[in-house]
Amino acid sequence: EDPKDPGGYFIVNGSERAVVTMEEIAPNKIILERIDNIEDRHAKAIVTSIKSGFRARITLEYKKPRKSGVFLRISFPYVPGEIPLVILLRALGLCTDGEIISKISEDFNFQMYIADDLQVSEKDLKLDSDERLSLSKEERDEYLQKAAIKYIGNRGAKGMTEEYRIKRAEDVIDRYLLPHMGIESDKRYDKAIYLAEMTEML
Repeated sequence: EDPKDPGGYFIVNGSERAVVTMEEIAPNKIILERIDNIEDRHAKAIVTSIKSGFRARITLEYKKPRKSGVFLRISFPYVPGEIPLVILLRALGLCTDGEIISKISEDFNFQMYIADDLQVSEKDLKLDSDERLSLSKEERDEYLQKAAIKYIGNRGAKGMTEEYRIKRAEDVIDRYLLPHMGIESDKRYDKAIYLAEMTEML
């Protein structure tokens, strides 16, 4: 035998077979990654959600904005670019500011970052504050959720009718966001809690 031969193969019925190693990303697990130095405060949380052979990579990025912008942005399949995390959480059913903040963290320092994001994201949603004040709590929650779904629909189906954009946004959220948790619309709240926990880890 050659002492320099690395091996890794064997003979089966007279034919040479090789063992090939493969590297796979851990499915349905949150992987945290720091980018650059600690002082830069730039990090990512990535989860590769796999269901029935379909892979959806969800990336949550925390980055200190250069000017006035959001700290937390998320990207997932069939929605171009990144969207503010708090808008997605509203679309998933965490409608009020208090709900979003308390589900993400009990730590006051973390809550301040989220509060900043909430203010900036309200401008992105172009919410009518006078209209919101005249609504009951249930109507207000529904109004905020609908505004967030419209925002996602505008990103995923620009130029289409409003009805189609809303339908498309709901379809994308249900089928392509964390599909391993389920693709039914009643799983949206569970997905929101998962993303809130992912945010606290990040």
